[in-house]
Amino acid sequence: MKRILVVDDYKPFLEELSRTARSSEISVSTAATSKDAIEQIRQGPFDLVITDLMLEHQTAHDGLSVVQAARQDEFTQVIVVTAYGSPELSVEAMELGAFDYLERGTPGTNFRKMLAAKIRLALDFQSAKLAVAGR
Repeated sequence: MKRILVVDDYKPFLEELSRTARSSEISVSTAATSKDAIEQIRQGPFDLVITDLMLEHQTAHDGLSVVQAARQDEFTQVIVVTAYGSPELSVEAMELGAFDYLERGTPGTNFRKMLAAKIRLALDFQSAKLAVAGR
C-alpha cells in the first residue's frame, strides 16, 4: 500500500486533497502545520507528500521546509499545491526536488482531475525509481 501525506492548514482544502488522494491502494495521513508534517516525515517514509506552499505563517518558507524534509528520502515524491503561485516559487520548489507544482484556481482547469493525474504520475515515477534501484 502506498503512503501519502497531505499538508494544508486550511481544513476544507486538507479534506479535499485527502479525498482526491485516497483510494483502496493508498493510505492518507494529514498534517495542518509544517512542524507536524516534518515530524511525520521523520517517523516513517511516505511515497508521496502533497503540501500547500503557504501554511501557518503564510510564507512560502513553511511549504518549502516540508519539501526539503520529504526529499531527504530520494524516493519520496512531492507535489506542491498553492493558490498564491509565482514563477519564482515554482522554480524554487522544483530546485528543492518537488516532482510537480500545481496552482489552485487556474482558469480552465479542473483542479481535482489535475491533482489526481499528478498523483498517479508521481507514484508511477517513484515506482520506476524503486525498480531501477532494485527495491
